[in-house]
Amino acid sequence: MTRSYQYDSNRKTYTATAWEKTDYPNKSAKYAYNIWTDNFNKFYNGEANTLYYLRNVDQVFLRSHSVSTFSDSYTGIAGQLNRVSHYYTALTTEFDLVDWDGNILCKIEPPYYISNGFCQAIDVKDKTYVIVTAYSMYPKSVIQDCDTYSTAEYDLSSKEVEPGYYHYFIYDYDNKTNSIQMIKTDKSLANRKEVARYDHNGIKLSSPQKGVNIILYSDGTSNKVIEK
Repeated sequence: MTRSYQYDSNRKTYTATAWEKTDYPNKSAKYAYNIWTDNFNKFYNGEANTLYYLRNVDQVFLRSHSVSTFSDSYTGIAGQLNRVSHYYTALTTEFDLVDWDGNILCKIEPPYYISNGFCQAIDVKDKTYVIVTAYSMYPKSVIQDCDTYSTAEYDLSSKEVEPGYYHYFIYDYDNKTNSIQMIKTDKSLANRKEVARYDHNGIKLSSPQKGVNIILYSDGTSNKVIEK
């Protein structure tokens, strides 16, 4: 959306015009991001006749929201919004393990959203391990869109979790039940702290309660645990 300013000769001052929405011929112009489609990694899981794929699942998130305002030189509208810019990027929210026909066998959901990363499978004897490697990660609390009129600037890069080195998450894949379980992570999760706890109905708990507990951590991630 855009707006400009015009001079009011009666009031002898500049006034801002109303916001106007501009539709681009290419509707996808709202999004500025590059991803590979059908980015598959193949592995056989020890079966020569069965081919599996690991597929990235990407969603669009707000990368930056910048704001500029009119200066004092435009009397009467100083400090009001002049221009708002939105830029978007694609983050990988999960990886799907699918068969040749595209049927989803299981979902690999890292504790963070990933910007630069990939997923691979390694067979070791009779075991299969799925390894997620990520260079840029963001907590699951990052926003997907922003209010057009918001004056608060936003930059996704400021939310990056421990930038500057690779992070690894290792899962044990059971091809008999098509289940997956995280068995190892790097130090990225070592310093996170529990900030809140809820029951399965979303009611906040003051202490651990028998049954399903949903724990919210300081890095924006959450986990469902069974308290005995």
